[in-house]
Formats: sequence, structure tokens, C-alpha cells
Amino acid sequence: MDLDALLADLNAGIVDGASPESQRRAIATLVQTVTDQDLPKLLQPAAKSYWSNAAEVLALIGFPRLNCVGDGLVRWLQDMNWPGARRIYSLLLELDEDQLVILLEGSLQAADKENDSFWIYWLGTLIDEKGIRSKFSTGSQTILARAER
Repeated sequence: MDLDALLADLNAGIVDGASPESQRRAIATLVQTVTDQDLPKLLQPAAKSYWSNAAEVLALIGFPRLNCVGDGLVRWLQDMNWPGARRIYSLLLELDEDQLVILLEGSLQAADKENDSFWIYWLGTLIDEKGIRSKFSTGSQTILARAER
């Protein structure tokens, strides 16, 4: 398996993108063959023209294999207009409540440290859609409440 060639075929760009058939083939092959060690290469790789297909690969792989890149997945929610962000959001929504709380606690702290109100907003939206706000620490709830003002 030539990982770099498969990653290149995830490019859905209008000018320099791979054909739709090559993209489909790369997605299917990567789902079956990418190693855990190489999963980080699928976290928003190269240019944004790759991101939607990379998100699809990650979603098809699913948890628990994605536990090793959970923080990187959550970073996708910094901007829900980014290609693949909604697919990753849906993937995270499928997580067990306790696992999602653990994953998002650290991300809320990082978003607060970066003063990223949009990221905090989308994390809060995910938390509320899942109905798990009460499971978060006081510090995380304070971050969420401050962002709502």
C-alpha cells in the first residue's frame, strides 16, 4: 500500500483533484489498510480539498480505533464550515456519553486557552445535542456559560 498515493487520491479539488472513482477507491482502501500509526495523517491533511474525503475515511473506521486521534477529531469542530466538519460532528455524536465527556473536557480547556469562541460554541452545541452538559466539570461548565453571554 502506497499511503502517500492513497492520500493524494483523497483530493477532491476542482482543478487538481483525483477523479471521483479514484477518490472512492482511495477511501475504501484506506478504511481497510491504514494503520493506527498513520491515522494522524488523515486529520485535516494537506489542503482543504482533501478534508471531506479524509473525514469520510475516519468516520468509516470509527471508534474505538479512533481513540488515538480523538483530540484531532475534535479540532475539526473549530469551524463547522470546514469540509468534513459535519461528518466528524456526527461521528462524535455517536460516542458513548462518558467517552465524549472525557474527550471534550480537554478540548474545552484548549478552546478557552486559545480564546476560540466559535470552537467553544460548537463544542457546546454538541454537548447540548447529546444532553450531557451536567456531566462536565465546573470549570468546563463555566467556559460554556461564559461563551453563551
